[in-house]
Amino acid sequence: MEALVGGVACEGRRGGGKRKNVKYLSNGPKRKSSYGLRAGSKGFLVTCDKGQERSTMKEAINLLDEFYERLVEGANATINMESNDSRENEFEGEKTSQVGSLSNIMQNCKHTKTGVANDHIKNIDDALELELAQLRDKRKARFIGLDTGCAGIVFVEMLRDDNVRPLELVKSIIRTVVTSKQSRTRFCLRLLPVEVTCYASQSEVKRAAEPVISHYFSQENGDDGLKFAVVYEARANTSLDRMEIINAVAQLVPKHHSVDLKNPDITIIVQIVKTTCAIGIAHEFKEMAKYNLKQIVLQKAES
Repeated sequence: MEALVGGVACEGRRGGGKRKNVKYLSNGPKRKSSYGLRAGSKGFLVTCDKGQERSTMKEAINLLDEFYERLVEGANATINMESNDSRENEFEGEKTSQVGSLSNIMQNCKHTKTGVANDHIKNIDDALELELAQLRDKRKARFIGLDTGCAGIVFVEMLRDDNVRPLELVKSIIRTVVTSKQSRTRFCLRLLPVEVTCYASQSEVKRAAEPVISHYFSQENGDDGLKFAVVYEARANTSLDRMEIINAVAQLVPKHHSVDLKNPDITIIVQIVKTTCAIGIAHEFKEMAKYNLKQIVLQKAES
């Protein structure tokens, strides 16, 4: 009998007897999960419709990259209201242009002597590599998309640290959405700023949240107190007690600040995704439709 193993027939037991079932083995290793959300990251949780995670990740990175450039690097160009893919097309155009100009030089080398032509081609190859390396340096990644392992939500990690907090970027995007009355997105729904991620346990959440709260809430009793609320959401995790986490975070806020669930000045966002907790800060969270870009547009249109 012969059995197919990896698409190749191989000899089985010799002689007669009952025929065994033919088994087919995979031609390669199984794909590992691309789950990548981990502790110690800052960035953005982005919600979307189920099945649109990859498109959402790409769209969110392009949007954040544009506003990061405008906010940090002071770009003066008007906001591009066209497709978010334009940034990639621009890079490809630059690359094609550089390759094209070097190709012209290579064509000219054909009219020279063979030995000289070979020297020119070698130099041109080096120049081409240098040009492409310089283009890649210009486009060093500021953001990277991470799979959360949950349908309908992705994480975009902020790689560079230029003293810019995720909240600043989100507020800049929301201001533009409000002014233009356009969500600027097709797939992205909620854009939640995340100051830090940690393992989803009460002790780790308290440890990670403490420096975040210290930054946004004054520690001096003489200062005017702020009103705050803690918003908790959990996905694919039922092991944590909602109120225990909320109370643990709220107790970190200095006492001269007060809880106000209806009209807070600051909202502390606690998002549990499987075994990871994402902690963020938001301003005007309820007024801005819980940072749902499409809902902000609808909300402003009705008002």
